[in-house]
Amino acid sequence: LARFRTGVYVLEEPLRVTGAQGRVRFGAAGLSVEEGFYTLPDTRLQGDLDLGPQATEGGAWALSGDLTTEDPGALADFRWIDPRVPDGTLEGGVSFTAGGALDVDLRSLVVSLEASTLGLDGRIRMDDAVLLDGLEVQASPLVLSRLEPWLDRDLPLDGFVSGRATLSGPLTSLRAEGRLTLAPSGYLGRPTTAAFDGTLHSGSNPGASGLDLRIDPLNYGLLALMGMDTIPPARGSLEIRADGRVRGGVRFTARASHRPDDAGESSIDARGTIRQSAAGVWTAD
Repeated sequence: LARFRTGVYVLEEPLRVTGAQGRVRFGAAGLSVEEGFYTLPDTRLQGDLDLGPQATEGGAWALSGDLTTEDPGALADFRWIDPRVPDGTLEGGVSFTAGGALDVDLRSLVVSLEASTLGLDGRIRMDDAVLLDGLEVQASPLVLSRLEPWLDRDLPLDGFVSGRATLSGPLTSLRAEGRLTLAPSGYLGRPTTAAFDGTLHSGSNPGASGLDLRIDPLNYGLLALMGMDTIPPARGSLEIRADGRVRGGVRFTARASHRPDDAGESSIDARGTIRQSAAGVWTAD
């Protein structure tokens, strides 16, 4: 293959290939391009591509590939995956299969945005729902405003987050482990660092499984942004262990310390169960 141009409709928007070279094989197993070089509008990739029937999924045809960037490529070339993909660059490797679902394996992928850098390793499956498999995210750092398009809301503070997290499972029952530091801008500038391990459940019956959370240091000034402005601003720490769903009861133990600049330290310990009835009434014991 010496010259090739196409638009491949993997999802709703096309993946635009402006040039391709490589060795081509075609037969009952489909079409493959080996030792290929591929040009997107602002990105150059190298590797193998295959278009043909899958061994599973009833033999349905799929596009698969194992590609690496030659030089930093343009994120805009991958906006066909999601229109929220920002401007920036990426560098690293990716394997994928796009058939009935989109399976992606990221390898040492570095995404560089203005004032932000993300490292990504692990697997993602996008079907009717998103499923993560050992996805390791390294922020060094990530400006908070970059999260707003993905959360579909404005965040109540500016600043950045740094650290790492490993994520597995569906977004409705997400296993997370890692350590992150939030550094807000302005008068709230004291950092807050959280180390965490456990599973968070969302939906109509939220809760946690084996959650172990330690926040130290904790900037109590951040609580005012959550409507908890009755607690005086100070430094401190917070430890929480929790397990269960709200319908059956979330069992927890917690310890918090509070250290104002002009006074001594105070602390509180708590343990118990919180639950919500089908009628929406909360109780604690």
